Amino acid sequence: MQYKGRIARQAQSSKGPLIVAICLVVVVVVVSGVIFALKGGKEPTISTQPPLVQPYVSPVETSPSTPSPFPATDSSSPPIPAVAPSAPPSLQPTTITPSPFPETVQKTGTIKGTLVYFFNRNYGDKPDSGSAIWLIKGEVEEVPENYVFVGGISGIYYTTVSPGEKSFKIDVFKHTIADGNGNYEFRDVPEGTYTLVLESSHTNDSNQRDVYRKHMWLSKTVRAGETADGSWDFGMTHH
Repeated sequence: MQYKGRIARQAQSSKGPLIVAICLVVVVVVVSGVIFALKGGKEPTISTQPPLVQPYVSPVETSPSTPSPFPATDSSSPPIPAVAPSAPPSLQPTTITPSPFPETVQKTGTIKGTLVYFFNRNYGDKPDSGSAIWLIKGEVEEVPENYVFVGGISGIYYTTVSPGEKSFKIDVFKHTIADGNGNYEFRDVPEGTYTLVLESSHTNDSNQRDVYRKHMWLSKTVRAGETADGSWDFGMTHH
């Protein structure tokens, strides 16, 4: 009897751990079922494909906004009237601003003439080619016959042969030489009064001034657009 009671106690004591183990298995199964249900009822699968890598996107740098050169328009403000396109520069009218100073146009005229001398009775007059002509502004008195006359391009000089006598000079405006036909001309001469001094190339006289070449003084008035005649006949030579 004692042996049977001992066996019964051993059997009861061995059932305790077994019951605990069974309870643990049941708990594990229940928990696994709950987890499986929460995951959608699918068993986890192991994928053989590499994971997808998202491309890197750099952050966009933001800069302070540039203010617009045009003012913001308000829908409540009145509309801006349209402006007609301007014409190209070639078609735009040209406005000439008058000068505050009056424009002065110089009025000019011409002096021309023919110089001749008497050669002889058989030939008569011939052109006094090579004669010198000076044009002087204003009226100039004739150099006295007892003075020595020396003409240059820039002026006329005259003096007496007396010792210590002062020489004189007359400024010349223009100077020229008669051509082979005895003709000469001064163009673009401003209006006014002038004196022509003519020096013959082929005649002379007995006085001290004209001992080598004859001279003649002519007063001429020049008018705009007109031609004054400065012709002269020196006549016969003295010797």
